[in-house]
Amino acid sequence: MSGNAIKVAYFLPAMGGLTAGISFADSGNTSGTDTTSYGAHYTMDAGGNKITVGGATSTTEATTTDTDSQNLGIKVVSGNLTVIASQGSFEAVDEDRNGTGLAASYKLANGVTLGAFTMTSEDDSDAGEEYTASGIEAQYVIAAGLTAVVGVTDYEYKLGTDRDTGMSSVSDSGTTTALTIKASF
Repeated sequence: MSGNAIKVAYFLPAMGGLTAGISFADSGNTSGTDTTSYGAHYTMDAGGNKITVGGATSTTEATTTDTDSQNLGIKVVSGNLTVIASQGSFEAVDEDRNGTGLAASYKLANGVTLGAFTMTSEDDSDAGEEYTASGIEAQYVIAAGLTAVVGVTDYEYKLGTDRDTGMSSVSDSGTTTALTIKASF
């Protein structure tokens, strides 16, 4: 599908809790849009807790504005409790998005896992554009490989004002509820 494009990835052998990698994608005959990505994560035990810290960055070259993205996150597992915090950014033509998120889950003795999350994202290129969401979820293992998931998400999206065209703001908000049955073999 990508014609003469070349893609190469190298992952360092795991060293203790450290894993890292780099990838490069040549854009082929349409030079000038090559992509280079780096990523690493480190896992450690601290006082009986398992902590993982990770990050990644990617750049796709362009003749006018490169497309850049960065992500950072931390995950702490303490017994049946898991907490995750993340931060990400994305920059491209007419895009300057930043987002943060926080999530937690707890496994109950009866096979139910309860979870909650909140996140926010805003685009500094489009004045006032913002997306926020928060939700709760319950998972129940019905049988080996079969899980029922019920989730409720409340969201709000503000389109903002596009600085280039002067579009007026349009808002959207609501609540979604979903029941999913997952099967794994």
